[in-house]
Amino acid sequence: MLPLTLIATGASAGVGLWLSVSKSSIAVEWALHRVASTAIVLPLYFDVFGAVFRITVTLITSAIILFSKDYMSQEKHFIRFHLLVISFVASMLLLIFSPNLISLLLG
Repeated sequence: MLPLTLIATGASAGVGLWLSVSKSSIAVEWALHRVASTAIVLPLYFDVFGAVFRITVTLITSAIILFSKDYMSQEKHFIRFHLLVISFVASMLLLIFSPNLISLLLG
């Protein structure tokens, strides 16, 4: 688990560095589902300020995963704890990426 969180932290830092050097932002629309002429779209917005928050979230998550590896390794629900932490982090990252109120409420 630890290498995955470190890779996520490094990727967040790399994207943040690239956005700060290029002084730009990226807007992405991801089509989740299409029916006829109607589409459910999830917009995502990447900028420098969001990169700072992404790095913070992934660093804290890395510390939690690293600490819990030794502290909770003998617990019965060790895997459940990690799945809950990962799902919480995914919702936090969705909250950071979302540019509008509807996707904020979904995150």
